[in-house]
Amino acid sequence: MVRWLNEISKSDAEEFGEKSALLGEMSKFGFPIPRGFVISYDEFDKAMVELGPEIRSIISTANPVNFNSITSASDLIKKLFQEYEFSNDFENEIKDFYSKLHIDKNEYGNVDSNAFNFIKAGRELPFVSVRVSNNSSTPKHHSTQLNVKRTSEIISAIKKSWASIYSSYSILYRLTNNSPFPRAAILIQEMVNASKSGDLFSANPINGTGNQVLIHARRGLTLKNSPGASMFICDKQSAKVIESHESKPNKYYTKDPQDGTTALRTLEEEFKNIPVLGQKELELLVKIAKDIENRVGFPVNIEWVIEKRKFHLIQVRPTSNLFKRKIFSDQFQNRFEKNIAKGIPASAGFTSNKMVLVDSPADLERFNPNNILVVNSFNGQLLPYLLQSSGIIFRKEDISSFGAVVARDFGKPCLVKTKVHVNNDFEQAELNASTGNVYGPEQQSQVITEEPKIEGIDLSGIHRNLESIEHEITALNAKLTEARSQNLLSEADREKSKLISNLEWEIRELKDKISQHLQ
Repeated sequence: MVRWLNEISKSDAEEFGEKSALLGEMSKFGFPIPRGFVISYDEFDKAMVELGPEIRSIISTANPVNFNSITSASDLIKKLFQEYEFSNDFENEIKDFYSKLHIDKNEYGNVDSNAFNFIKAGRELPFVSVRVSNNSSTPKHHSTQLNVKRTSEIISAIKKSWASIYSSYSILYRLTNNSPFPRAAILIQEMVNASKSGDLFSANPINGTGNQVLIHARRGLTLKNSPGASMFICDKQSAKVIESHESKPNKYYTKDPQDGTTALRTLEEEFKNIPVLGQKELELLVKIAKDIENRVGFPVNIEWVIEKRKFHLIQVRPTSNLFKRKIFSDQFQNRFEKNIAKGIPASAGFTSNKMVLVDSPADLERFNPNNILVVNSFNGQLLPYLLQSSGIIFRKEDISSFGAVVARDFGKPCLVKTKVHVNNDFEQAELNASTGNVYGPEQQSQVITEEPKIEGIDLSGIHRNLESIEHEITALNAKLTEARSQNLLSEADREKSKLISNLEWEIRELKDKISQHLQ
């Protein structure tokens, strides 16, 4: 069954999933929701009648302590979905809805079919996003297909979205926690080419207060591997900023105007010193948060985008879907008094162990299970180490990022946007992720050494060459990241893509070291 998004409401969640149902409800209240249509659970259920027995057999071979077995199981399941064939009737229905998506019927009234076909013929088919829609009682680890165009690509994107229910991480989570795999409705919406995007919580999940709104914002599109967002905590009544944590990445994701693919771009100079959100934009987001919370009757997590100064809402869900309770707590007592790091609590808890600072893949050689891991941001290669750690400290992530979600999923104490006051490992450290502090003993001396200055040698040429190489590798890695998420790489190419990812990290580290001598 396929329905227009603005025709469903929250009472339809059992057929179309909570994500679609709440967006449909909000569209009735006049909130700016991109036009779209929804495929009910029924079509997924039909596919599972055919594929379910084989999927369950494959999952039985996966072992939570053997990540390779989980990856292999996920790859096999993705292949099953790729080879699944929809009925002609279903594909024709999708084609019909898609062809009408970019036309607002209210603009034309009750025109006859010939006139309507004439109107369609004069319009360029739109790019769309394809997302899984299910209920908040099941954890979300699904991929989103962006900038999809043409019916054939939408059909393929639906299969990829279904397959993401069985991603490696999703299988690992559900086997570890004995959690069932969810059903999947599908939401297809006109793509908004965001100049800014982010999410917000209508009640502050860190301290549990309903008098504050927490807002994340970044330039461009929000993807799993996007740079950490700037964070603003605002008073719910006045919208004044109580606390802010600026993030100033030099890159952002956007739609390539030539081919419509998702591309990584260098931030233009004129925007580098401008806050991602102004006061008027913050005020409008706080107003939207209050209004939606009042209408649905519970605190909400909202994903939003801005295109050409116009706000659009692309997701509304209960805050409890991400946070079952407030994070902040003073129940844990520290033995040590030296504060060696301070961040924002993203997953509550306390742990004491060696703290290992990781700035490059080579640093991971010093890591042992149950150590506290300190990294700049999350990437897929870090996942096994995060799962073996006793606690996680991110310098640049935010509380909605995938790395923070991993920490909460597996009960790991976690800080984000952390300022680390030491520059090497700490043999004894106490991570109090319920207050946001990390402590260590006074007796451990921390020798902070500066790189010796190189006299008489001009490093500027090398720095420029490294910048050029970094730009080329970063652009290639962005394309490979998109290809990996869509399972478009062979086994050999996946190994090469890991090399590219490592090179990007190492080149950036070399460039940063040289920068210290150029200052």
